Amino acid sequence: MSGRGTGPARPPIPENGVGRAEPGRAAAGCRKVVSASGGTPLNPLLHPQLVNPPFGDPGVLVDVRFERRCLLLDLGDLSTVPPRLLLRTTHAFVSHAHMDHFAGFDHLLRVCLGRDKALHLFGPPGFVDRVAGKFAAYCWNLAPGYAADFVVTATAVEEGGSGVTAEFHSRRSFAREAERTVQVDGGRLCAAGRTTRSSWRRGWTVGRWRCRSAG
Repeated sequence: MSGRGTGPARPPIPENGVGRAEPGRAAAGCRKVVSASGGTPLNPLLHPQLVNPPFGDPGVLVDVRFERRCLLLDLGDLSTVPPRLLLRTTHAFVSHAHMDHFAGFDHLLRVCLGRDKALHLFGPPGFVDRVAGKFAAYCWNLAPGYAADFVVTATAVEEGGSGVTAEFHSRRSFAREAERTVQVDGGRLCAAGRTTRSSWRRGWTVGRWRCRSAG
């Protein structure tokens, strides 16, 4: 794990969304983009904000405007992120499994447990095994009794865009299942362009998968 100082404390991310604590101000970390014609500045679709101070755990929360959803880039310390924004998180991308990049998964899991929610995680080779290890560390005898099914899909991405995907359902005590090999179209996790998913109709899609059974 890379060594990091504590640095100054950072105020929590506003409850009303990333970078929108003060009406009329642009989101933190975002600049208004001037259109090619030099006209009125464009308001970015994606509003990113650092989760922690520069010397804290790495992490970026991206609020997708108009979609009421968020993306997380790395899962370090997430204690500054309001639960409401964590519950809006649909996809998280983990660069590598050092503690300061992945320890926050436990916090995210605790917030989402008992909710009818789907979360898709992406990580490096061997990542599915590491997610399975996280679930194996806890006793889930009560989870099947929850009314809602929290589903985590983990994908370990290999070079060239291939990888392994598995699902973990709270109703089945987060047992590893539905494992399969996958191939990302064009080797890209995120691509600009049209998509059939209405929730991404504004021009972004996360992973259109071509799947086949593992083995």
